[in-house]
Amino acid sequence: MGPDTVMGTQLTESQIATLTPKERLALIEVLWESMSETEKQWPLSNAQRKLVQQRIEDHRANPHEGEDYQTVLARLRGKSK
Repeated sequence: MGPDTVMGTQLTESQIATLTPKERLALIEVLWESMSETEKQWPLSNAQRKLVQQRIEDHRANPHEGEDYQTVLARLRGKSK
C-alpha cells in the first residue's frame, strides 16, 4: 500500500502498523463511510444482488435473528453488551 491521505494525514503502511487497535478501527470507519460516497461507481454483480436479496428475505422471515449495528460495533470496540 502506498501513502494515502486520510483525515488530512498522510499514512504509510508502516505508520498504519503502529496504530492501536482502536485507532485502526477509527480508520476503518472513515474508509467505510467514504465508500458510501462512491457506491454508484461500484455496481453489484448479479450474484451479489441475488445474495443481498436472499439476506433481505432471510431477515424478513426471521427479524429477531442476528444483531443490530450498534451491538456489533460495541463488541468490536470492546464494550460488549
